[in-house]
Amino acid sequence: MNSLTEAYQRGIEACYAEKVGSVNFPKTAALYHGSPEKIDKLEPRNYHGDPKVPAAVFASPSREFALAYSGGKWGDRDIEQGTHSETDDFSDARIDLREMHPGAFEETFQRPGYMYELPAESFTASPRHGTPWEQVSSTAVIPERVRKIKNVARALQAAKNIRMLPYDEEESRRLMLSDRRIKRLMELSPADREDYLSWYAEKTPPALMPDLEKLRERVSVAKTAALATRPRAELFARKDGKILSGLFPQQGIGVYGGGVDPGEDPAEAARREFLEEAGYNVENVRPIDVPAFRQRWLKAHSSPKQLRRKEEFPGGTLTRAYVGDIVGDKQGLGEDHSSWLKDVQFRPVDELLDIQRGSLNVGTPPERRLRDYRLQVLEALKMMDEKRT
Repeated sequence: MNSLTEAYQRGIEACYAEKVGSVNFPKTAALYHGSPEKIDKLEPRNYHGDPKVPAAVFASPSREFALAYSGGKWGDRDIEQGTHSETDDFSDARIDLREMHPGAFEETFQRPGYMYELPAESFTASPRHGTPWEQVSSTAVIPERVRKIKNVARALQAAKNIRMLPYDEEESRRLMLSDRRIKRLMELSPADREDYLSWYAEKTPPALMPDLEKLRERVSVAKTAALATRPRAELFARKDGKILSGLFPQQGIGVYGGGVDPGEDPAEAARREFLEEAGYNVENVRPIDVPAFRQRWLKAHSSPKQLRRKEEFPGGTLTRAYVGDIVGDKQGLGEDHSSWLKDVQFRPVDELLDIQRGSLNVGTPPERRLRDYRLQVLEALKMMDEKRT
């Protein structure tokens, strides 16, 4: 037995019952594996039924933990498993099993099963969890002993350290959208993540399908947030109470802005970009109290310069909005942005709000998110005006 297993075994030996259901288990230093099948040799395979779990022979020093897998193949779309202990030696260890869809316990546990006693030397701690609650072997294992369980559901109900918690819609929703699940999905490749979500959807109750879509979106956002992003600043510059702005096709209003150079103050970057692009000097530049907007790169971003930026900043761009006051006359023609920013003129904030609100339901999802962000900025500017008056 490896040292990691020994540390847990000392506590586990003290707390697991001598008898589980109708099956007597002598206390040994072995590990345990549960299966609905009678097998002479355990081969590495996906026993969980979960596409994100690699093939292996799974075992545990906990008989109850292994017992939960003796009824049938299941994963976290069916039953959410939690292990709890308040002591370092796990002497008060408890396993919670919660149905993630109605009838999951009936489908999985109302049947006979088999408990396998396995040599601990063949196993190492699972790289997914880092604890011997679940240990793995990448090679086939021949059991030292096999015992039949007449009814897995009754055996689980009789186990003193297992709680079987019935389906609860709100709790299933919370677990589905938990940080733990999002973190696990972030570790997958895009193809494996889609396989997992398709597999999960097969058993998701209709009431929770919208939450499954939320899970998909949150994972996407979290993946993007973990990548390097290019900082941007855009400037809502005023003159005589009006904002210099243009119109984006499918995106409502647009203003001038650009990238923040390394070490550059974002407010200064906003002022510099506005001078370069619009030809006006701006003073009193300050941030608008709206969270920065993260935008992923689009397929349309395909120029050589944009492709280099995609490689350098795979997380896309992170834009912060600023407001400032135009001073003096136009210094030059500015850059030509007529290919993407149309009808540039000074407009009152109320007019810009009307334009933006009228364009909220058209375009692609990324375009709608950008419009929503700029609507928040305009609403914040409106509040700033009202406070000044």
